[in-house]
Amino acid sequence: MSKTKNNHYLSQHISRNFRVNNGMPFWEYDCATQIGPKQRSLDRLFAARNLWDQRMEDTISNTFDNDLDRELKLLVSCSIKRKRITTCKGMVEPQFNGIIIKETERRKLLGKLFLQTAFLQRSNAKKKDNNAEKWAIRFLTSDIDINMNVVLAEINPLIKFPPLILVDGMLFMVFVPETKNKEKLGHISFFFPISTKRFLFWGGKDDFDYFAYKFQNINFLNLSRIQQHDKKCKIATQDIEYLKSLISLIKNFSINEKVPIISSRNEK
Repeated sequence: MSKTKNNHYLSQHISRNFRVNNGMPFWEYDCATQIGPKQRSLDRLFAARNLWDQRMEDTISNTFDNDLDRELKLLVSCSIKRKRITTCKGMVEPQFNGIIIKETERRKLLGKLFLQTAFLQRSNAKKKDNNAEKWAIRFLTSDIDINMNVVLAEINPLIKFPPLILVDGMLFMVFVPETKNKEKLGHISFFFPISTKRFLFWGGKDDFDYFAYKFQNINFLNLSRIQQHDKKCKIATQDIEYLKSLISLIKNFSINEKVPIISSRNEK
């Protein structure tokens, strides 16, 4: 088998579903160095040479990319029924609609998306760590079910919103304050976008309701995702005009969280 020299720490199978025009490039911006926007092909987006050994690359391709590719294609195109709510202003449609993913095997497969953070950390590691790669391979080939409710959600296509952007570390952690048990501050739910308009959410109904209320402004959501990476991430989209407007807001954006979360980007 030929050696793969160009390793993707964010799978092309994920990035591909963020294309809204096959004839357009992606535009990438490095928030840490403030370099960009630069044009990137799908093959060069969120990739670098010789990040890990061939065994890990083959395992990612065979047990992660191929299965997820089929699953994500289905999830970004399947029908999601839009609800209508009666209000004092008449019938309105909510901003987010979704369906609960109940199939155990599907949930197990989607849970492997959590590993994308580990791939990013390996890409930023200062030295090679065979033990870390062995651990990643064990997780990829294991039969683990993350015991959390999983929702496939869609931003209402009838309402004009900015696109969900690609971030080099896609998993976004949402702190949900505790409202019933005053002895606890709260807990974490998880958000992972799979297209410019759809995302996966791990959490209960109350967690999703909290998320939908807090992040109803998609621009605010994108900026919050960038801040969670301490503004050191790379971001990308095909919408160059939106990216330029987003870049202008990054430096001065700040949100005071009761429990701030910073996503680890490096391995020593």
